[in-house]
Amino acid sequence: MVRSFSPFCVHIPATSANLGPGFDSFGLAMTLYNTFAVASANSNTVTIRGYSDAELEHPESNLVFAIYQQLCRANGWSPVPFALTNNNDIPLYGGIGSSAAAIVAAIAIAGRIHQARWDKDTMLHIAFGFESHLDNIAAAIFGGFVVTSHSKDRKHPLVVQKSINTPLCAWLLVPHLRVATSASRIAMPQQISYDAAVFNLAHAAQLALAFERQDWQLLGACMQDKLHQPYRKDSCAGMLTLAADLQQAGAYAMALSGSGPAVLVLCKKPTKAMQQCVAKHMQQQKIEYSELQLGIDNQGVRYS
Repeated sequence: MVRSFSPFCVHIPATSANLGPGFDSFGLAMTLYNTFAVASANSNTVTIRGYSDAELEHPESNLVFAIYQQLCRANGWSPVPFALTNNNDIPLYGGIGSSAAAIVAAIAIAGRIHQARWDKDTMLHIAFGFESHLDNIAAAIFGGFVVTSHSKDRKHPLVVQKSINTPLCAWLLVPHLRVATSASRIAMPQQISYDAAVFNLAHAAQLALAFERQDWQLLGACMQDKLHQPYRKDSCAGMLTLAADLQQAGAYAMALSGSGPAVLVLCKKPTKAMQQCVAKHMQQQKIEYSELQLGIDNQGVRYS
């Protein structure tokens, strides 16, 4: 039985899912992190720094503690109280993987406290039991660019990862809106046309090849979608309408990040013309927003 343990930290990167045509399948890890500092304690406590809300600030409603308790029951472990200090640099409800970060962190914390020695493939299988959409989860675990799927019986996840070694900027535009993933999914149709399915299959395959080759000039032609973005355009303050203008100003491509409201723009770096284009649009929409210029994280979850 574990009674105490040495303090440690878990670092989880922000992630962007879908990347246009890779709906519920593609993910990308970025150089923005939530850090979870864990220390032995007499009772569960949580301290939140950075982005927060009421649910996160109490162990009884914090997702990390909830998943930790479930993992203890599943593995026959006696739960160990711990003090969690959570430094949240990933915006909440932005479509940038804050929920995936909490799930992966809980698994990493449980594994370290109980000396389970789980490798990343095992962590992925465990996470699959908590989140059936693996795009953000896999990117948070493995880093880089990931393509995810699962077996027909939905019991076995499959991930292919590609590290990104050619310079690429992930320019995130985050409207100050709150969009629930469930509400965003309701806006999507229950059926799609044959033509839309073929369009997305072709563009998703081409996008995967663009990342494999790290040929960023291909992104603009590949990162197009007919399955979900047309039905979610209002969740990002209409910024997807800026795709052509941003490409003309120097961007490679843009896509909704997850279910939004954040938008991911892939580029060498944001030009002044790109920034002015976005600022003008958001001023017209009368919506405030934040921007983040990030690189690509190739490591995924890590301890320190």
